[in-house]
Amino acid sequence: MTLHHRPVRTASRRAAQAVATLGAAVLLLTACGGGSDSADSKPSGEKSAKADSSSPKTRTVKDATGTAVEIPAEPKRIVTLTQEDLDAVLALDIKPVGITNGQGLDKPPAYLADKVEGIDIVGNLLQPVMDKVVAAKPDLILAGDMQDEQVLKQLREITPATLVTMAPT
Repeated sequence: MTLHHRPVRTASRRAAQAVATLGAAVLLLTACGGGSDSADSKPSGEKSAKADSSSPKTRTVKDATGTAVEIPAEPKRIVTLTQEDLDAVLALDIKPVGITNGQGLDKPPAYLADKVEGIDIVGNLLQPVMDKVVAAKPDLILAGDMQDEQVLKQLREITPATLVTMAPT
């Protein structure tokens, strides 16, 4: 009797998610970064007016599906729909305004409990409750590997700055 092994996809999926999370972190770091170095080197009184007028209010980035998305240059109200996006945002020392429960859980992952205390839960993993997302008033939604076009459409009605951060596997 020969045993047929199913290919182990868990390791490759985790590796792909790790790369995607790193990419999301770099994207957020770039998007949340400050102005130009020349403005920062001037005395504080001189730089404020110039920095405000010359800094772009939005940036256009391509999400994991190749879609160009205009996002705030400095997002203030981020909602994450996956644990990977939540990890990336928290690693950048940004506190989101809305998160989803962990995979198969009715609460966020235990290892993040102290970091997510007080953050609104907007649904389950990749299953947002739209009224709760609306109530969070996001200016940026990180939608993980969301593939449901109907849900993406609803999220983009809440804010056009909705990024699919991981390529579907």
